[in-house]
Amino acid sequence: MIFRAATADPADLDRAVAHPADGPVPALTAERIREELAGNRFRPEWIWLAEDEDGRILARALWWGRADSDRPVALDCLQVRAGVADPAAVAAGLLEAGHAALGNRPGYNLSLPRGWRADPELAAAVAWRQEAAARTGLTREIERLRYEWTPDAGTAGPTGRLVFREGTDEEMLDAFARLSRGSLDVTTQQELERRLVLEAPSR
Repeated sequence: MIFRAATADPADLDRAVAHPADGPVPALTAERIREELAGNRFRPEWIWLAEDEDGRILARALWWGRADSDRPVALDCLQVRAGVADPAAVAAGLLEAGHAALGNRPGYNLSLPRGWRADPELAAAVAWRQEAAARTGLTREIERLRYEWTPDAGTAGPTGRLVFREGTDEEMLDAFARLSRGSLDVTTQQELERRLVLEAPSR
């Protein structure tokens, strides 16, 4: 098994982008990957492949970062080709190699449809990803529910209880901090703690 970044050959990137998104876990389309590459949010050195002795791609990992990031901030895609006997082992090996080269262990973002646990195939696909992540030190799990407003839902009429006005960045951050106190979200708690540390007077 060979684990490497998609940087050895100009054709590597095309092969990585064209890797089939098989399996029940939603995956990024080739068009979306190209868009992220163009925006410098995916980079060839952040795209890693697992290959067999014949050069066939068995797994793919795509790390994402902001356009100005020195290192990736999240793992956005982790796939193992259907039919691989032990997908967790292959994925763990790929992540370990990528982490060692990247110099950090970004969290893994996995977007799933509602009720995914009731789908045996999807639950199994999530399980081997969880196992691979845990083997490589990504043991903390945060589950969030995503709510989306659409125009079809309409909006409630004004009640006079709220007044909207333009505010400063500082006012926005202060409002967010006050509303976030007591949050059950671990990441939000850490951001609040970091903000308090930065604001603490030096002695």
